[in-house]
Amino acid sequence: MRKQIIFFLSIIFSFTTAKVTAQKIVEGRVYDADTELPIAGVLVFAKNTVKTTKTDVDGTYRIILPERASTLVFSYAGYSKQEVSIKGVTNVEVGIRNFTSRESGNIVVIGSRDLKRTKNDSYTAVDVIPVKSIVSQSGYIELTQILQNFVPSFNANKQSGADLSDHVDPVSMRGLGSDQVLFLVNGKRFMMSPIINIFGTSGRGNVNSDINSIPAASVERIEILRDGAAALYGSDAIAGVVNIVLKTDIINTTGALTFGENITGYGSSLDYKGSKIIPKTTDGQSLNAAITHGFKIGDGTFAITGDYYSRKPTFRPNNDSVFPNINYRQQAGDAQQVAKSLYFNGKFPIDFTEIYTFGGFNNRKTESSIWTIDPADTARNIYQIFPNGYNPHLLSTTNNAFFVLGAKTKLMGWDADFSYSWGRSKVDINTTQTLNPSLYLKSPTAFYNGAYGFEQYIINANMSHKFPNVLKGLNLAFGAEQRFQNYEIYVGEEASWKTYTYKAIPTFGVNDTMKRVGSSQGFPGISPSTALNANRTNLGFYGDAELTISDQLLVAAALRSEIFFDFGQALGGKIALRYKPTPQYSVRFSAQTGFRLPSLEQEYFKSTINDVDDFGSSFERIIFNKDNPLARKLNVQKLSPEKTYNFSFGVSYTPNSKWSFAIDAYNILVNNRIILTGKLGQDDDVIGKDLQDLNVQYAQFYVNALATNTKGLDITTSYKTKMGAGQLYVSLNGNINQMAIPVLIANENFKGKENIIANSREVSLLMNTAPRSKLHANINFRYKKSNFQLNFTRYGSVEISPFDVAGQKVTNKYSPRTITDVSYGLGIHKYFDISIGANNVFDVYPTVQRPDLTETGGQWESVQQGFAGAFFFSKLAFHF
Repeated sequence: MRKQIIFFLSIIFSFTTAKVTAQKIVEGRVYDADTELPIAGVLVFAKNTVKTTKTDVDGTYRIILPERASTLVFSYAGYSKQEVSIKGVTNVEVGIRNFTSRESGNIVVIGSRDLKRTKNDSYTAVDVIPVKSIVSQSGYIELTQILQNFVPSFNANKQSGADLSDHVDPVSMRGLGSDQVLFLVNGKRFMMSPIINIFGTSGRGNVNSDINSIPAASVERIEILRDGAAALYGSDAIAGVVNIVLKTDIINTTGALTFGENITGYGSSLDYKGSKIIPKTTDGQSLNAAITHGFKIGDGTFAITGDYYSRKPTFRPNNDSVFPNINYRQQAGDAQQVAKSLYFNGKFPIDFTEIYTFGGFNNRKTESSIWTIDPADTARNIYQIFPNGYNPHLLSTTNNAFFVLGAKTKLMGWDADFSYSWGRSKVDINTTQTLNPSLYLKSPTAFYNGAYGFEQYIINANMSHKFPNVLKGLNLAFGAEQRFQNYEIYVGEEASWKTYTYKAIPTFGVNDTMKRVGSSQGFPGISPSTALNANRTNLGFYGDAELTISDQLLVAAALRSEIFFDFGQALGGKIALRYKPTPQYSVRFSAQTGFRLPSLEQEYFKSTINDVDDFGSSFERIIFNKDNPLARKLNVQKLSPEKTYNFSFGVSYTPNSKWSFAIDAYNILVNNRIILTGKLGQDDDVIGKDLQDLNVQYAQFYVNALATNTKGLDITTSYKTKMGAGQLYVSLNGNINQMAIPVLIANENFKGKENIIANSREVSLLMNTAPRSKLHANINFRYKKSNFQLNFTRYGSVEISPFDVAGQKVTNKYSPRTITDVSYGLGIHKYFDISIGANNVFDVYPTVQRPDLTETGGQWESVQQGFAGAFFFSKLAFHF
């Protein structure tokens, strides 16, 4: 990598500055091409110069330029960039189009290898989310929050009481697992997180990418391809691809300072048995400071974003008067965190070649509370240290780094793209306010528990060429990729994982004959027997073709083969077509096969976990992999790839530049789906005695256990119009999703244990990763310097079942909920804007449940919108 960085720097410093020449003045006006309203704050600059300005309230501008300047560029958040020749011209009026305009047809990075294809003429649905505009107008800071609230098929909630899943948000798309959606940055694969979801969370047993490590302030937009993704991008793209596009071509300085806090306890959904389930509360204070600066380097541009984000914890403990003696989580709520990020994006043209580089670094410290240890729990509490019991805290320090260096050029008339990317995520773990009971009075109350790490290296080559004279155009593409992945588990300090014998620990005269468990409570340390270093190498090859047969008909096909050195070969393909009987109507269809290998984490993860039963009592369970002696006893098979079949059919209607509508139906079949099993106990006829000898209550492992069938609808519609002197934009998007499990697979050793391997509780969590339906409506009205925005998100019902209480099955039912966000922004100066608003302004919570019947141990599970309550914010934005 050192040689690559030196090469990259030598390219930058090889550029020379422009010579001083005579000057000229260009002036004009910028307006919305659809509504013809003037736009204030548009960045205006000339290519190959450092001269910039911004439009005033009436959309006018005036800029002094060198005589040699030949092209003027107009750039504004949410709008397509426009370039205009100014040779011999001194007055330029230009209309620019919003990304949401179907007529604008902005170029997207995903969904097609045709470098000139837009989302409007794509044969599969591609959504474009204008993150830059959302961040400037709302109180959402993290990318998972933005996607959760603006993309109906995407779900992500803050977890509570789920160990490290409280620190990295589990995500899902179309109700599938978090490792069945692939994340890209500028079209390049982002690395996975080393954290695996092992508690009662969405995506239980899955891993996902830590996209919150990418500051939203560095992002221009997000593109989402839902169908046909696996054949184009390979493993992990079953549910679709989310491509995060970083800001580029920026020749200015922008930033924002945002402050917010939860002010909650007043919502009507908190009314329970004649009183509020939680009192009026103010917590969760957050501060975000972000700045992006873009500048010219020769003919290229380089943008860099610095971001600081701090969030205090929220506290939503159980109501003792309503639920006495079952407060398992005295400090339940969202985790506390402090994050610092630095991201960059640059491109540097040299003749017919463009060198590009992007990436960044993120450091995040997170602290969450674990389940409360009762003072009467003599096996896990030392009365002399914690006379009132204790609430262990889990602390993580996450360091994420991502770097890409590449070149786009022409080879024998073909467009070529060569790149090298590297990514690493490491999570160091500590626990505080806890102890190792087997150390008795000598136990420390803080431990270093070890670490998890994931690293990847990718070399990628893509070639594409368009043959315009083959019918109405033929685009061919092919490429290859080599990927190396490494997964590590690091050992913690001895006291965090060891069980000490009574004779080895002096009791200082205290008569202590109690049997006490070992390891740090809440989160046991990683022992030497658990540590590992595993890796995987694979080669991927693909080819695809897109043939425009006529102005109405386009046909596309793709084939992808991947060779995994530890699993062999996997093959996937797709076929798609788009038919446009008129310019306003479009019909599209796609069918594809795909695959997903078990992640390295699923294949190799092993751990001993402190857990809590339905009555709040602590116990230990282990998760073992195929190499464990217990796995050999049970004849646990090596995991095999998940195989998928995806079918979609959609219709879009765009009668004019003001209104667009699309509906897409899909059916996703996943065979050999990998799950984390239910718990085999000490009464098991095969490994029960082994668990007793280990003093472990339960054991779990990974297995290809299910086939799932997911059906659903995605609906998108938008309308915009001129309203008086203002501009009105309205959008309505929705997702309806339902999963069925037609097949349960188990080997011979599991006969009679099917209800344990894939018990109804585990299946229920799997099937309710997302609500059955989710609708999002956005109303945005812009008038001169002011902007008013109203968002409604309706979450459908969720049912999680069953808990067995006194021989009866209990189902937690969550009724539909509608969340309302409101914000108002005002341009107070040419360079400054202010915004105020509230997310979940009516303080809506999920349906209250009994704490002893939830996975969180609290009054709500992490479903629908979460349980942080209303969040109020203010923002000061600047742009120079």
